[in-house]
Amino acid sequence: MKHRALISTCISLALGGPLLAQAWPGSNLTKYMDNCPIPLAMPQNAGVNSYSIGAYQIAHQLHAQLPVTRVWGYGTTQATASWPAKTIEVQRGVPIKVQWRNGRTRVRTAARFTSKQWTPTTRSS
Repeated sequence: MKHRALISTCISLALGGPLLAQAWPGSNLTKYMDNCPIPLAMPQNAGVNSYSIGAYQIAHQLHAQLPVTRVWGYGTTQATASWPAKTIEVQRGVPIKVQWRNGRTRVRTAARFTSKQWTPTTRSS
């Protein structure tokens, strides 16, 4: 059955015919249920035009009808990290300095691939 559906899709694409609409995950979420987040200003280091920003894994609920999920948040510490990230406020002609810090505690990378196997490894950063 899958083979037949694949052939049908390929023929439809080749002939430029219309494809049937498919429901995508999340398409049944209530629109405009949540307010759009308005990011605050990123705090400066000691009142100078310098910022120290780290990337941290945080839990965030992207929509009221979805469960909490892990996202990368940005902030001065993991406790203050947010998604979306805070805004860096600047003035034209005034240079700023941004120090980016890696707040990740664990990185998963692929060590090797074989025809039927994928072996993840864990290393500390």
